Amino acid sequence: MKAPLWILTLVMVFLSQRVGFAQFSPGGITGGGNVVLRHKPDTMRMQIDITGQGTTLKDALDVLKTRRQAALKRLGELGAAKESIHAGDAKVAPPDPRQRQIQMMARQRMMAGGKRGKKAEPATPPLVVTTTLTAEWPVKAADADELLLLVGTLQAKIRKSDLGGNSEATKLSPEEQELMEESETTNFDYGGEEQAKPGDPRFVFVKKISADEQAEALARAFKQAKEEAAKLAKAADLDLGALKYLQSTTSTSEQVQQYAAMYGYSRYGRGMMAADPNLGDPRNEAIGPQSEEVTYTVTVSASFEAK
Repeated sequence: MKAPLWILTLVMVFLSQRVGFAQFSPGGITGGGNVVLRHKPDTMRMQIDITGQGTTLKDALDVLKTRRQAALKRLGELGAAKESIHAGDAKVAPPDPRQRQIQMMARQRMMAGGKRGKKAEPATPPLVVTTTLTAEWPVKAADADELLLLVGTLQAKIRKSDLGGNSEATKLSPEEQELMEESETTNFDYGGEEQAKPGDPRFVFVKKISADEQAEALARAFKQAKEEAAKLAKAADLDLGALKYLQSTTSTSEQVQQYAAMYGYSRYGRGMMAADPNLGDPRNEAIGPQSEEVTYTVTVSASFEAK
């Protein structure tokens, strides 16, 4: 005697709360499994935007070229792996957040009739071009304390080097400085979420996942998926038939996704800072924002005939 549909629905809801999941449909019985690989990272990856500015595009490109050459040389001195150092193509940069904020404050003041009868008109911002620089450092250590010290010291040296040229940021006119101070006093918000400052380095930690480890994780995840499907079939007094559908996906730390979104780099997806082919295939990497641990999740969904 086959179980009624309402029993199958209850069983499906219960099993969906587990690490593995299973569901029944007229087309078959589907089960899912997850395997999470946890590792200590062995690589620190940095990404930074190098900018150049000028009154003309040629001037801005000349500044960028000089700054990029200096940054590449400095990365070598800081011990970055030579084969990992890479600079992308130059492109026109989006407006400086400070300039956007000043312009919005100026428009608000003008709409309100000006301050002390004057209409503040910010100067035309310079033309800015940018390129993205990437580099990697090995971060192997004997224990967690040694790793933390190694990473902290290295990041401090990188920030102190000012690879992005923050010390040469666009100078504000007296009128613009007044608007900036006013916006800070009134907690003016021009964009919502916190964003990384242009020229600031961004770091993630990486561990390559070998082909053998991926294969083992896939096998374990498929076993989980089949077991979950079999449990649901048994509860419904059914047996599993032939495999009809099979799919696998991989993902890395959810914290990396949050980090990417917070700092405006969601375009990198799960392979943040590994979108460039020079850095390898992000599908084969465990990535995380902290040096303590990185994770790599393998998910398998398998559908079987019901008989």
